Amino acid sequence: MDMKNMVPPFATSGTLFKLVRCRGCHNAVIDPAAIEKTVLDTLAHMDFEKRLALRLNKPHPLHHELMHLAIAGCPNGCTQPQIKDFAVMSQVVVEPGEGCTACGACVAACPDGCVGLDGDGPVFDRDRCLNCGLCLKACPGGVLKASRRGYRILAGGKLGRRPRLAATLEAVASREEVAAHLRERAELFLERGRG
Repeated sequence: MDMKNMVPPFATSGTLFKLVRCRGCHNAVIDPAAIEKTVLDTLAHMDFEKRLALRLNKPHPLHHELMHLAIAGCPNGCTQPQIKDFAVMSQVVVEPGEGCTACGACVAACPDGCVGLDGDGPVFDRDRCLNCGLCLKACPGGVLKASRRGYRILAGGKLGRRPRLAATLEAVASREEVAAHLRERAELFLERGRG
């Protein structure tokens, strides 16, 4: 791996939250900057930091009192969304169209072996597919189509003494649904988070 050409994710930190966002490399299926604005606007609109500061009633909170958020532009998850309090991961659901030449480019492009070919064209193993869109980009005839784009919403992940992977709240959600889930989770964090 060429470390010189790697672009690290960057963080937007408030006093009482930390948001890590990928930069949107060639694997991104949706520009991560757009959902970052939605997340930051949602937290600002609900006055999250001020409300949490009043609840904590401390000038310098410890690291565990921060809310950790992540935005990933693709299912590769370079920002580690699986271990954050709240995270979104861009998704694209791909469907086959007509006119497939059975070239096999989509099969070769899938790193997880989720695409196969039958007499009618590509067949997707939806239980294993991560909705990364690599097959879509590889299709030379434009037969594959993006039927839906959105965000996998994850919540409740953490490391520490008792690590836990975040649970999926929604598989392919809209920006509005991301904002609604974030409001709900941030309220829960304000009400039940460690004081």
